[in-house]
Amino acid sequence: MTDSHTLRNLAFGSAGFLTLSLMTATVVERLAGSEAAFTAIYHSPWMIALWAVSAACSLAWLLARRRGMSVATMGLHLSLLLILAGAGITYVWGKQGKVTLVCGEPPADGFTLDEGGHEPLPFSLSLDHSEIEYYPGTSSPMDYASVVVVNDGSAAQSRRRLSMNNILELRGYRFYQTSLAPDSSTLSVSYDPWGIGVTYAGYISLVLSMTGFFMSHKSRFRQLLRRSAPLLLLLFSETASAAVSAPPPQTVPRALAARLGKVYVYWGDRVMPLQTMARDFCLKVNGSTSYRGLTAEQVVAGWLFYYDSWKNEPFIKVEGEEASRLLGVDGGGYASIKDFYTTRGYRLEHAVADDLADRKLRDTDSQVALVTMVCTGSAFRVFPVAVSHDGPVEWLSFADRPPADIDGEDYIFMTTVLDRISREVAARQWKNADDEISRLRDFQSSIPGVTLPSASRIEAELLYNRYGSPLWPGLVALMLAVAGFLPSSRCRRACFLLTVGLFVWVSMLMGLRWYVGGHVPLSNGYETMLLMGWLSIGAAVGFFQARRFGPAAYASLAVGGLSLLVAMMGRGGATVSHLMPVLASPLLSIHVLLVMASYALLAAIAILSGVALGVGASTPRGSAVARLCALLLYPGVFLLAAGIFVGAVWANQSWGRYWGWDPKETWALVTLLVYAFPLHGSSFPLLRRPRVLCLYLLLAFLSVLMTYFGVNHLLSGLHSYA
Repeated sequence: MTDSHTLRNLAFGSAGFLTLSLMTATVVERLAGSEAAFTAIYHSPWMIALWAVSAACSLAWLLARRRGMSVATMGLHLSLLLILAGAGITYVWGKQGKVTLVCGEPPADGFTLDEGGHEPLPFSLSLDHSEIEYYPGTSSPMDYASVVVVNDGSAAQSRRRLSMNNILELRGYRFYQTSLAPDSSTLSVSYDPWGIGVTYAGYISLVLSMTGFFMSHKSRFRQLLRRSAPLLLLLFSETASAAVSAPPPQTVPRALAARLGKVYVYWGDRVMPLQTMARDFCLKVNGSTSYRGLTAEQVVAGWLFYYDSWKNEPFIKVEGEEASRLLGVDGGGYASIKDFYTTRGYRLEHAVADDLADRKLRDTDSQVALVTMVCTGSAFRVFPVAVSHDGPVEWLSFADRPPADIDGEDYIFMTTVLDRISREVAARQWKNADDEISRLRDFQSSIPGVTLPSASRIEAELLYNRYGSPLWPGLVALMLAVAGFLPSSRCRRACFLLTVGLFVWVSMLMGLRWYVGGHVPLSNGYETMLLMGWLSIGAAVGFFQARRFGPAAYASLAVGGLSLLVAMMGRGGATVSHLMPVLASPLLSIHVLLVMASYALLAAIAILSGVALGVGASTPRGSAVARLCALLLYPGVFLLAAGIFVGAVWANQSWGRYWGWDPKETWALVTLLVYAFPLHGSSFPLLRRPRVLCLYLLLAFLSVLMTYFGVNHLLSGLHSYA
């Protein structure tokens, strides 16, 4: 028995120490840089030894308990060890580096290793040409590509093309597009003929084992599922602005502003209706999509045509101590554009130059710049000019001078249309102003070689702008979660029907955003929180269908409501944008979907754990909720594991390595290890006590918060774009 306890303590103790070491590494990286973190921890001899000891002890403990373990459970653990073995093979025998190819220069027959030194290739590569593909009608890059000439010593040469997420494989060497210049291309090189195969075999084995685990009648998950119904039924049976006196500043009528909102404009590296640009402008400068009862289109029209009426308006939201002090306003207050200037010049000029690290000060400075751009017309890039047949389209603003070689009539129109609209607006000739706006829209569609969004996509974007706010769906979801504590069966049926309607509504919003952006909406923090809200509400619908999961339905509604409200607060990503080229992979959608589904379940588990502790984990109701937490923990952990490993495959396709110890990757692994520990209740009977389990799961959710929010704000890395 003593030997068994010692082996158990070594296996789980080394895993725990490994988890703490990974947490420490991210802090070291933040304070001392990546090189220090890799030298002192990630790639240090003691860390490699710790991995080996942890794997050996885990294998020994696994073999010692093999008689009471199902085939699927054994397969799960062996799959993880196989993945770790593949990583070890890659670390010891794999080779990674870079090669830069330049047009017109001799072929490259080797590459530079990351750790220094030169590695020869069994063939040579030369650059034929490099190219950038643009999103139609824009100058926003859609993909970076290189066409290389491969010479393997034979008389025949072959041309091969590689781009982001489209690698080139030659004799075990893998080439990835890293950076691009007009006459050169830098490629990442990876040679790992054995490690990747072993690792991928581990991934496949893991998926099969997880599937077998859920199908096995002897698994802990199925046991909890069978035993949860009586107590959960017992649980269900016992539970249940001020008016503004001053008139708003001058602007155009709402109907004319709406007409202006349908004009195409190039903003945020995308062609969009001017309404979207106006909403984004108002959000960034004022913090709201409207102002004093005026629509966003009326706001930008007011700044453009009635500057004198707007210059004294406290429209610019000021945050940060330094900006507030210099302007003489309270933190979080509002200032007019005139407040930023004195007879001596711009109030923030010297402060911004002296303190580049003050993000809020720089944000305020950017807000002033945006207002200035709108007032001068330079923000309205509404004139498309096709530079060449295959090249990008350049969009010019009202303030830009058109190129001299364009058609004379086009030149006259571009230089006079704003003056004509301004004159009609000043004379309050709204019909004439509307006609001029129509001519501008017709002009945009008449330029040859320019691809504009379809009318249906524009209408979809206008519809999304009108109904796409996550505020009220989030509030409704929270109210439904609270209503779950009412004992009435009619109330529960009404909650179910409203939840279905809410899910359909949020699904429609997600679909509109998908259609408008042309890609699955998973590319930034705003969109992933929308996804988490949608998944949580969808999970609530499913939980309602199985009566034994009623408490989980209301917990999922709470998670969904909170996720949508968090999305509402993080409005920076609210505007639809094009995908970065590296993100244009279907694996991204699967990776984010799996991870966010896991986070939604883990958040629901945290809420349920809090409920269990609140009602008393040792009571029948508390025990029922604790058992539900243990039940949901299995799909939560398995989804997170699957999401991490799909992300690793995506990284291998995009960057040439499936794991790079990026802080987000590291904390995702930490979260997986933290939540995997309570799955081993047979090894630690203490974790089967409802109170201990719920307290652990409540504290464990801190790792999820750190992974999703903390890494973005406290650390840095490749995932910072999210």
